[in-house]
Amino acid sequence: MEESKLHDLIMNDEGIQKDICEIIGLDYKDIDYVHEDKYVNEIKNENLVLGIMECKGDNIGVRDYVRGIGQVMQYGYFAEEGLSNKGYDFSDKVKVILCFPSSLIRKATFNIGL
Repeated sequence: MEESKLHDLIMNDEGIQKDICEIIGLDYKDIDYVHEDKYVNEIKNENLVLGIMECKGDNIGVRDYVRGIGQVMQYGYFAEEGLSNKGYDFSDKVKVILCFPSSLIRKATFNIGL
């Protein structure tokens, strides 16, 4: 699954959005998924950022996988420091997520555990 298809799936499937909220401990009520705003995907309630997602497809190598981990760490830093070019506030319980399809584990030419 290409990254763009993963983005589309998340943005267009309320069931997946609910599952993501459940995994990170958010109530799905009044949640907005914002695609390609400041970060790749934001989970927001009005101007309060509750989560930031970095998505990767299954057609990546170790370089892009490690890059995704770095991006997640960078987003975590932004949230901790309250850094937002759009003036958003961050929840004190903001979650930062690296999201990829399970097929990445099956198809990868590298061991993501290493």
